Amino acid sequence: MEADSVISGGLPSEIICFQILPRLPTKFVIRCRCVCKSWSSLTRNPSFLTVHRSFRCSPSTHLLFTTSDETTTTLQHFHSVKLNQEEGEKNIINPTTDLFSLPAPSYSFLGGTHSINGLTILADQLNAKTVYVFNPCTEQIITLPHTSLVAELFTHHLGFSAVTNEYKVFQVHWSGNEDYPNYVTSLRFKIFTLGTTTWRHIELDFPFDPERLDFAKKSVCLHGGIHWMHMNQKIIVAFDVGAERFRDNIPLPGDCDSGNIVEVGGCVAVYDDTSLFQQDMILLWILEDYQNHVWVKKNIIFTSSWEKLGCPIPLGTIHTGELLLKPTLRDSANVSVHLYNIESDSFRKCKISLPVKIGLWSLLTSYDESVITLRS
Repeated sequence: MEADSVISGGLPSEIICFQILPRLPTKFVIRCRCVCKSWSSLTRNPSFLTVHRSFRCSPSTHLLFTTSDETTTTLQHFHSVKLNQEEGEKNIINPTTDLFSLPAPSYSFLGGTHSINGLTILADQLNAKTVYVFNPCTEQIITLPHTSLVAELFTHHLGFSAVTNEYKVFQVHWSGNEDYPNYVTSLRFKIFTLGTTTWRHIELDFPFDPERLDFAKKSVCLHGGIHWMHMNQKIIVAFDVGAERFRDNIPLPGDCDSGNIVEVGGCVAVYDDTSLFQQDMILLWILEDYQNHVWVKKNIIFTSSWEKLGCPIPLGTIHTGELLLKPTLRDSANVSVHLYNIESDSFRKCKISLPVKIGLWSLLTSYDESVITLRS
């Protein structure tokens, strides 16, 4: 055995890297990086990150909230809330951890937020200069380079390819017609691979009508692809993150007429948003067989009126397998989220303790703990 494959004490680095350190919770792995240079290097290795993620040694879900002050909206604050894991403990108030603050756009919150393997993206839809990627667990945040393209709107989507082991930001620029704002006159696409320094312009072929797809709508990254719901053509479209091309379309269920896309149990799913306010229920279709395009329908009936519950919409499943519901009517005096257990067909409510003196607030996304290191 070569000397550089053995850590002091005689243990092979392979055993430490793939059998011992990956079994530690996230916060302990981060601390281990301070022990010695060898451990610091090992725990940043892409192979280690893959193994650590597969062990899921920190089985918990965090919620990312954003708030503004009552007196000023020049700063946007970000907070993390770790959900309690005991399903029966419905009245526990989940405390908040303050993360950081960023300059806020003058007209809205930073949005476009979703998380993959613990990495989260924040972006300003009207200003491509403001794009951040951060890891709340390591408290690292990077600002992506300014892109030179001029457009009316920008949207950003974070993706991951297990084939290439790369995280990429997919950027869409589009412009419209002054007389017909909803009519797209031009589309351009760029890619930024985390760990590099520049955006790359890409040319794409489309197995769908791209000008009728609202790229600003929510996406989900699963199976190495970023997925959108294309209601105009009643399909799911998917951008392959590794190959950097669009895949073949996935037909939507025949009885799905409107709604949005969401992740449920590691599967692509869609829900009908009209059923929320018309029937006080969620009509959910889950793509349980991705290759053969097999959808399974699920009806989720609320225990009270949808409006009284804060008009919640599906955000995705958490580590317990429960479906997280995001409130769209926000009461600063009573911040809470609802979770739905698909197996037992039951709901529970989680109360959240956000800072007392807040003005606006919003639940942005949920995220898992991660030891991924960001390089600016």
